[in-house]
Amino acid sequence: MAKCEKIKILLVDDHLIVREGLKSLLQGEENIDIVGEASNCSEALEKVEELAPDIVLMDILMPGRSGIDATYSLSKKAPGCKILILSVLEEMQDVEQAFKFGARGYILKSAGVDSIKDAIKRVADGEIVLPPSISAFLLQNFGQKNGKHALSEREFEVLGLIAKGLSNRDIGESLFITESTVRTYVQRITEKLHLKNRSEAMLYAIRHGITNGGRV
Repeated sequence: MAKCEKIKILLVDDHLIVREGLKSLLQGEENIDIVGEASNCSEALEKVEELAPDIVLMDILMPGRSGIDATYSLSKKAPGCKILILSVLEEMQDVEQAFKFGARGYILKSAGVDSIKDAIKRVADGEIVLPPSISAFLLQNFGQKNGKHALSEREFEVLGLIAKGLSNRDIGESLFITESTVRTYVQRITEKLHLKNRSEAMLYAIRHGITNGGRV
């Protein structure tokens, strides 16, 4: 996305006070434009078609269909629209299912304002966002499984950092390599593990307990 373009956001939450609070926090941001809001999943589907937002900031708990169910429908209806889950829950099952159904990020409502703004921008740039607290929990609770032998030691390192939610730039800084080199490693990882994209690579790493160097 070009730097001069604003990120168009659709807010989806059944609580008016939450939507108003998010608007108040985000409207003053130079690169963010709140184009609409919805109070339930059905309304969200209609608004996505009408407003064509870049990102849907989606609550996970809503009456009727959950935000996870809506994520699945939105991913099918508008694949170009990226979904960032905003939730009070740290349930690992919800996190996994959200990404399986097409979410590009998951952030807790307890996160600071700067963290939410950063998550929006990173998702808009095509990155995967996962809170460090959730990454750490997942990495501690999933054992190693088969399939990692196809990766080099450096690819293990990159995959582990992807699982922790780091951006390509952060991975590059951590490993002292360029962002372009990181993108090359990500491409190799997805090809070797027969994965479709970075999101699937992150889920693979989480499920298999891969951290830096392929160690749990």
